[in-house]
Amino acid sequence: MAKLTVLQIKQAKPKNKEYLLSDSAMLKVRIMPNGSKYFILQMISGGKRTRQSLGSTDKITLEKARQIAEQFKSQNELIKSDKIKQRAYFGGAFKEYMQLVKNQVSTKHYTRQMSFYNRFFKKLDNEPLCAVTRAKIIGCIDHLIKENKGESVRKALNAISKFFKWAITLELAENNPAANIDLTLLVGKLKVKHNPHFDKIDEIVSLKERILNYFGDENIKNCAILQLYTACRPSEARLAKWSEIDFKSGVWTIPASRMKTAKEHKITLNTQILAFLKELKLSSSDELIFCSARSKSRAISQNSVRLMLYTIGFNSSQITPHGFRGTFATIANELNQEHGFSNDIIQACLAHEIQNKVFGAYNHATYSKQMAKLWQWWGDKLGSIN
Repeated sequence: MAKLTVLQIKQAKPKNKEYLLSDSAMLKVRIMPNGSKYFILQMISGGKRTRQSLGSTDKITLEKARQIAEQFKSQNELIKSDKIKQRAYFGGAFKEYMQLVKNQVSTKHYTRQMSFYNRFFKKLDNEPLCAVTRAKIIGCIDHLIKENKGESVRKALNAISKFFKWAITLELAENNPAANIDLTLLVGKLKVKHNPHFDKIDEIVSLKERILNYFGDENIKNCAILQLYTACRPSEARLAKWSEIDFKSGVWTIPASRMKTAKEHKITLNTQILAFLKELKLSSSDELIFCSARSKSRAISQNSVRLMLYTIGFNSSQITPHGFRGTFATIANELNQEHGFSNDIIQACLAHEIQNKVFGAYNHATYSKQMAKLWQWWGDKLGSIN
């Protein structure tokens, strides 16, 4: 590319539209319709073309503009070189991977993934990706293996395996050292643990009555009732806000940031819980529905409902807050002939990924009515909230 001369810039005539004269791939002269002329730097950052004005050609010489352009070029090449170097090592590559993951998963899932990194794999930061072996990965979680914490080992290996799949896709790594680690050999066969739950409607109705008779913190009791009538996850109820409840349509919209699936979830509230929430709203002006007794800006603690269950006579081997969901799923499946809905609808109410791919391909609006009817059936089974 031929370099511009001072004379060429001076003699450049304005046109109906602005246009550019190129001195180099980065340095340009911008000619405006009114005759004004500016030096600009044209760069590509993050796949997007950007421009930065250096000032008028009357105030900056061509030589000075070239010096500035050269400085920017050197700086960009240094940054690019540093990024390439960082990607070659476990620490730099993993942090880049997690920045992408952050926009694709729930805040809770992202926090869990970062926890695995900080607790187990941070010691690999200065290891070149090509030097990370199965032995080094196992060494990072050796104490979990010795303590026979099989589920934690599984989750940790799953997290690092997903990272290496990403690295292989971008050709940062040639293989996935976590892929061929035999979990059974390390910790034995994992036993599937289900959250304790009830499988009979009279048991859950009895539990409801004992919750309503609880004389402790009202917000804790009310939070348990919301979980019971909607089968939502404990964290989804605990952090619920009044702004998420549309009393006119009777729909509770849980934002994607609080969902395990990182997808917005809409619960059509049955008449029982809707009336209950309307009554609560009359005496609440807070943002959070279930505030901590210590602060209106904080929600009740994550163990508060579990402790309440213990107080009213239920230990964790009998029922847990998360077990409310298992209770709903178990009874709804047992009595499916009564309400007439398939397991896919039950799973959709629980915000689980739908296994029936054909069913799942349809827009949520096509089965929201079915879900609403199932939630209402559940509310009728539980009965009124007195």
